[in-house]
Amino acid sequence: MHLGRLWAEENGTAIDPDSVIHEALPLLDPGDILAHPFTKHPGAFVSREGKVHPLIFEAVARGVRIDVGRGGHMSFNAARIALDAGVMPFTIGGDIHGYTIRRRDESSVWGAGAFGGEQGQLTTIGGTGAFSLVQVMNELIALGVGLTDVIRMVTVNAATMLGLTDELGSLAPGRVADVSVLAIDEDDWTLQDSLGVRTKTDKRLRPVLALRAGKVHRARSPLLEEQVPAVA
Repeated sequence: MHLGRLWAEENGTAIDPDSVIHEALPLLDPGDILAHPFTKHPGAFVSREGKVHPLIFEAVARGVRIDVGRGGHMSFNAARIALDAGVMPFTIGGDIHGYTIRRRDESSVWGAGAFGGEQGQLTTIGGTGAFSLVQVMNELIALGVGLTDVIRMVTVNAATMLGLTDELGSLAPGRVADVSVLAIDEDDWTLQDSLGVRTKTDKRLRPVLALRAGKVHRARSPLLEEQVPAVA
């Protein structure tokens, strides 16, 4: 289930964002997925009172899984509230699409889109949008999630969610090689969410290469950029 932005009904009646949680969560079964828990928009995990909805804990307890789905609406403040309350994502999704990525020449990958005036706020050049899965991993590490947990979320947990644990998510003799090699850099950087809120980190993961079925793929995408250096 997708949590996040809400539009008014056809007759113009505004929808109470918090009511969606109460109506929808009881419909979810074990293995169903809740996406965008850390969105800046109302109607997600954090209520207008600044607390995690009790129904979230009930859903997780019965086997509903959480995917980050970072996209262009990540809120570090909402993430901290949820994480501090013990709500841990099962997988990390980047939710990377044309509205969250810009080229280095400042042109959007898809051009002007449905987000209209927000397009500039969602540019990756400037640090407000997710431009790679590794970026989202770095954000969770900066928010206090352990490296081992973060790696699990993008490997074995992702394979489990897809029902492909016999093919993906781990290494074993006789299995086709499917390896991502990341470097751990240590320095001071500043990460920024979609509201412009910043947080500092002293380490980050950096993609080096991927190995798939005997073929090496180097991390040479023009969409990759450095994090904003932290100001002392």
